[in-house]
Amino acid sequence: MPCYNQEFEGQINDSKYDNMDFVYAGSLSKWQCVDKTLSIFNRIKKRWPKASLTILTNEQEEAKRLLKRHNLINEKISYIAKEILQEELKKVK
Repeated sequence: MPCYNQEFEGQINDSKYDNMDFVYAGSLSKWQCVDKTLSIFNRIKKRWPKASLTILTNEQEEAKRLLKRHNLINEKISYIAKEILQEELKKVK
């Protein structure tokens, strides 16, 4: 889903589909169903152990707590400015 209602810019790079790399970008408000997202990713991880998830949020402590609750221990948590978010999203599935 596009973030900040931006259109996808640039070409699609098929090589980014070589790995199962996913990203969640945004806040961790209850209405955004982050728990459900992590539950689904946990199922993906069981089927494809090399799959990865990056959470881009300024609520990093809450993200750590949620990952721990879902037994996801090797996932990345970071934060980037919205001005460079599109560039980061282009790198992942």
